[in-house]
Amino acid sequence: MTVLRHLAAHWAEFGSVRAFVNSRAAEDPDPHVRSDVLRQVVMTWPDDPGLPDLLRHQALQDTEPWVRQAAFSLLPVCVDAQEVQNFAVSALIDESRDEGVRQSAAESLATKPSGVGNEELCELLTRLAASESSSKVRGAVQEALAVRFGDRPTVRKYLLDLVTTDPDVTVRGMVLNSLAKQCGAAPEVRTVVLAHASDSESPLRLEAIRAFISTRWKDGPEERALILRWATEGSRTDVRAAVLRALSNRRPNDSDIQTFLVGRLSSEPKAALRQELLSRLVMLNPDDRSTLDAVQRSAVDDPDEKCRTTALVSLCVAWIGRDSERRDQTRSFVAARAADDPHPKVRESAQDFLDQFWPSPSAVLTPEDALRRRALEDATDSCFEHLQEQLHQSPHEVVRVTAAQLMATCWAPEPRTVPALTEQAEAEENPGIRAEIEAAVTTATVYAPVHDLLF
Repeated sequence: MTVLRHLAAHWAEFGSVRAFVNSRAAEDPDPHVRSDVLRQVVMTWPDDPGLPDLLRHQALQDTEPWVRQAAFSLLPVCVDAQEVQNFAVSALIDESRDEGVRQSAAESLATKPSGVGNEELCELLTRLAASESSSKVRGAVQEALAVRFGDRPTVRKYLLDLVTTDPDVTVRGMVLNSLAKQCGAAPEVRTVVLAHASDSESPLRLEAIRAFISTRWKDGPEERALILRWATEGSRTDVRAAVLRALSNRRPNDSDIQTFLVGRLSSEPKAALRQELLSRLVMLNPDDRSTLDAVQRSAVDDPDEKCRTTALVSLCVAWIGRDSERRDQTRSFVAARAADDPHPKVRESAQDFLDQFWPSPSAVLTPEDALRRRALEDATDSCFEHLQEQLHQSPHEVVRVTAAQLMATCWAPEPRTVPALTEQAEAEENPGIRAEIEAAVTTATVYAPVHDLLF
């Protein structure tokens, strides 16, 4: 992907380069690359006359939902909002299309473009919100209806009814969450959300609790007491987990909430939740001394060895970019745990962290890293022959794959590269390794025509 960005950024004026990069948006086997290329070409040549057709094609034909959604979301850069809406509606109502395509089309309608006719769309979404047979499409339609028209009392009432009547509990949770996000100021929405959050028998309770916390309604003493009560419910681990995650995600700068969450490190009975808190708290507040002290206590005193290991990881990550005194203090603490923790796995992990975060200057490179370093420092034929030797003769699979990848990228135009890679792919017994080397053949074939422009 780095190579494709480089091409788009520096050789956009060449038609052949544009055509090549555009082709990767539709043809590259990696969906992440296809999605990234779409964004790159829209940023780099938004006026390209072929771009709207490329985006429409990927919106309807790509096999991965996030690529389709990316194409739908990028269309407004190239064509006007009304045309985008018409395109999405036509895909949504075409029942012969794949369910995923229709879902992506509905999701693309969950925006508020200005100057676009809305009445017919409101009628269509209102009808499909109850009648659409696919629960995935129906849920996306209901969210679009909340986003586009949730400010209308009649639409809010209709969607609130669907919270109770929709046959799919997942869809009911989606529409409840959409209402909370889009129409949270409406008292009737708050009432329904709070009712489900407080009802221990409601199948929508977790979704309602998340919505209640994240919507940031008036945060008075009653509301805060209610949230903290949910976070300490003894019999519902799933409820406690939902509240603790929501609090740490949505209110990281609230000192009272931070104090409460730190306290849960010692009082939360479920080890998995303590472990999750340990991984979150330091990342959210890496400079808070009370948080660091609590995590250090957990690294020593928590009864669960996985929690102690997670605490050490969090402390190691927290010092990155900080002063040398804090770095040295952390290293001394981790070294003590590598020597003193009662569990062998924690001691082993602590030693691994020391090697990873405070590597010895004399640390030996792995064979594959040694290959990468030589390829960076030596562009001669001798290096190519060494890589070829490692490709064919190394007993280590990771070394053979690394050699193949380096040959494919650094020596793509070399006439011996593709035959050597093909020969080794055919000789590999492990299907996974064979697939990686075959991918290197593809890389070399793609890079060869443009290699001289890049290197």
